[in-house]
Amino acid sequence: MLVLGAGETSERTARALISRGVSDLRVSNRSMDRASELAQAVGGRAVPFDEWTAQCREIDILITSTASETPLLTADKLAPMLRGRLDRPLFIIDIAVPRDVDPSVNEMEGVYLYDIDSIRSVAEQSLALRRKQVAAAEGIIAEHVADFVDSISRGLNRLSQTAEHPSLGENPLRASEL
Repeated sequence: MLVLGAGETSERTARALISRGVSDLRVSNRSMDRASELAQAVGGRAVPFDEWTAQCREIDILITSTASETPLLTADKLAPMLRGRLDRPLFIIDIAVPRDVDPSVNEMEGVYLYDIDSIRSVAEQSLALRRKQVAAAEGIIAEHVADFVDSISRGLNRLSQTAEHPSLGENPLRASEL
């Protein structure tokens, strides 16, 4: 896995990946010092910026988050890199604003591009599903609370009747007649 960029977003991403068990994380940035610093901080490996494209032959996931004003990765630039991949898919997650990856890359065979907009859409769908699940859970909880309150009320009524008529407490048949 390669994280392209070493700013705050890339750092958070790298830390999250490592915390979730990613063991081979590479970091590339225009500033090799910054790439080395981030790679060392997370236990990854720094890659010189002029070599990051060659990494696309080896990695399965590329996450980009640079401050570039123009796309760093286009279909023309990516095509030669895919030749050595042996039919393995390449997942590209572009979380940069503006985008680091030209949208035409998504049309390439074996390449799956997810940008910030598609990630936002998935997150919104997930949130909507969780809201529905919360509503269903609240309904189940309300039903059980109502059953519990009814049970407590019945118990309190029996206790109240027993307190008012102590002799009823001794005979369960007479208590049930009330």
